[in-house]
Amino acid sequence: MCWEWDGQLQAERSSIYSQLLWNDISGINQYAPQFPEDPDIYTFLDDIETENAVAIYLQMCGWLYLPASRQPDTMGYEYILIHRQTFERAVVQVKTGNTTQLNRDDFAGFGERVFLFQSYGKYTGSQHAQVECIDPDVLRIFLFNNRDILPQSIRRWVDYPPPPPAP
Repeated sequence: MCWEWDGQLQAERSSIYSQLLWNDISGINQYAPQFPEDPDIYTFLDDIETENAVAIYLQMCGWLYLPASRQPDTMGYEYILIHRQTFERAVVQVKTGNTTQLNRDDFAGFGERVFLFQSYGKYTGSQHAQVECIDPDVLRIFLFNNRDILPQSIRRWVDYPPPPPAP
């Protein structure tokens, strides 16, 4: 499971979200939410939203997401994918937060392709042919460029932090 939010960060996120939602529903900009000094989409996405963002990205890359594979007892990965053309199987591991790292070596012996995503790019270990680390900048740009296919819970945050600079 992904990194758990600490209480203060969760409270700040909830407060900002509530203020934005109230402004939208009421049609009046009554609140001016106080965003962090250097806002980033990953500051606002929780663990489930981040897992969903990665799943949407990988589906757009040709991987089919198997929803029933997302179970609480699959501690080594979040869900299973199957490539729609090659039928190759893959698993996905997602970690959020600025302190959690993903070690490529821990996934080298999985026997199938592994996609890793750490929201701040904290990957350690050696390169392995079957282990692919998703660059947070690539996913960030994907989210901003594909806003219309995102669920509202993610789209809300895409609309507020400034978009990333073009590569």
